Amino acid sequence: MTQKAAFVIAQMSWPEVRDALSTVRLAIIPTGSCEQHGPNMTLETDAAICYAVAERLTQRLHPRAVLAPVAPYGISPHHMKFPGTISLRPETYEALHWDIVSSLKSHGIRHFLLVNGHGGNMDALNVMSLKMRTELDVEVAVMFYMHLAADVIKAGAKTTLYGHACEVEVSVGYYLAPHTVKENLVPGETLPYVHAHTDIKAAARVDYPFMFEEFTGNGALGDARLATYEFGKDIIETALDRSEAFLSTWLPTE
Repeated sequence: MTQKAAFVIAQMSWPEVRDALSTVRLAIIPTGSCEQHGPNMTLETDAAICYAVAERLTQRLHPRAVLAPVAPYGISPHHMKFPGTISLRPETYEALHWDIVSSLKSHGIRHFLLVNGHGGNMDALNVMSLKMRTELDVEVAVMFYMHLAADVIKAGAKTTLYGHACEVEVSVGYYLAPHTVKENLVPGETLPYVHAHTDIKAAARVDYPFMFEEFTGNGALGDARLATYEFGKDIIETALDRSEAFLSTWLPTE
């Protein structure tokens, strides 16, 4: 299979980056986590998936985009009861991404897309992107495939409590990063909600900072055994198409 063209900072020399900047209008920054994914997936799952999404988007936009290295750690305190999880404090996470964006801004880039792979990062990313726009004078947007393809996911999910090491995420793993998926898949050992009106899937709810062990015994949700490559492809290609549509209206045309 022929490798599609893309500007990937980690694989370039500085003169190559300098020359690429003549056409680059966007830096794509994948941001993931190192956290448990039950018995079904590896701890690098979020980092591997968001990098693969970001890489494919960079290829679609070539030569107008450059891909930054993945940030492999995220905000995962709610997973810390499961061994292997490494979590950053929100202020550490923000400082890391602030410095990445500041560095790339100094090289002349003004538009940044943060491609997220972990739901626990979203609150920090939304606050951070607003601060970057107002304080760094750059344009920043956040893309999370689970949000951008939420309708596809809802239509194809086979269980009610999905979203982590489940039929959704394992399907995406099959499509983008098969090395993250384990062979002997098991369903999530989901537990009933203890507090009223805290269902994380409900529109009308109290937002409560659950620890993951409070609603799953094995760290997984849904039923990973129902995952398919085709479902993962549908999710990701929808998210990529919609990302491209957004970028066509957001990026400078010159």
